[in-house]
Amino acid sequence: MDLSKPWRAVSEGVRGDVLTALATAAQPLTGRKIASQISRSHGAVALVLDDLADHGLVLRQPAGRSVLHRLNPEHVLFAAVMGLAGAKRELFERIIVHVSQWDPAPVSITAYGSVIAGHEGRGSTGSDIDLVVVLPATARRHEQDSRWTEQLGGLASAVERWTGNPAEILDYTVDELRALGPESAGYLRDLMTGRHLYGDRLRALLTTGDTT
Repeated sequence: MDLSKPWRAVSEGVRGDVLTALATAAQPLTGRKIASQISRSHGAVALVLDDLADHGLVLRQPAGRSVLHRLNPEHVLFAAVMGLAGAKRELFERIIVHVSQWDPAPVSITAYGSVIAGHEGRGSTGSDIDLVVVLPATARRHEQDSRWTEQLGGLASAVERWTGNPAEILDYTVDELRALGPESAGYLRDLMTGRHLYGDRLRALLTTGDTT
């Protein structure tokens, strides 16, 4: 699925974009504001808003010479709309629940790359779900290695079942992460600006004491 526009899985086109804009808005929006946000013509957006209002899913409120639009929170489809708009949040929450059951537990998990991008063109149905997993120092010991391989493989399989996208999981111990050379500075910056999901934050791991 395209996590930047999860509506595409069920409703391609202007309607999905309009619903996403309304579902993620902090306040009611005019038709022109929606059109600007989703890069669609005002006429096309107006037709969709008319239809959504006819279905009762969108409420309208006069505001001077403009009309403001918002989703109807009492509509029977409201929860479904919000659920689709929150697909990325749901994915992250599932990952957190999944890894919280691991034994042994990871030190840190961070999502980065296209999965955290919030604009068109950075995510698609073929995009990897990029995760970096930091393991405790003991992870490379022979008696634990197979357990980590099993847990990481299970996470990759689960993410693909949940989204249809392949998971690209990179795993390091703290020492291995810190040992990356100057040529990896840009890569490390990308990781540190990613979405922290579990455990210690990468910035703290890279700038403070060792984690066992």
